[in-house]
Amino acid sequence: MATTKTARQVASRAHQLVAQHLEKFPGREFTSHDLARVLGIGNTSVRNALHRLADAGHVEILRVPDPTLGAKVSTRYRATTATTTTAGSAR
Repeated sequence: MATTKTARQVASRAHQLVAQHLEKFPGREFTSHDLARVLGIGNTSVRNALHRLADAGHVEILRVPDPTLGAKVSTRYRATTATTTTAGSAR
């Protein structure tokens, strides 16, 4: 049971950190790797937080061609206006 509680706490903390970081940089696009590196948390935790925020309407998911990856597409994330206008609710 402790593992489940700990996992929820980690997920909640990742959600909070990601939301706060995106609020600081409205309109700026980030990859999950960028956020994981800057926030010092795992990429999987960041991706899960980003998808939870996207489901709530606080994050926009963008898939754009990345010239450094050849024909591959890069997935980027940015705050929506809902995130920046409801600062406390994304946390």
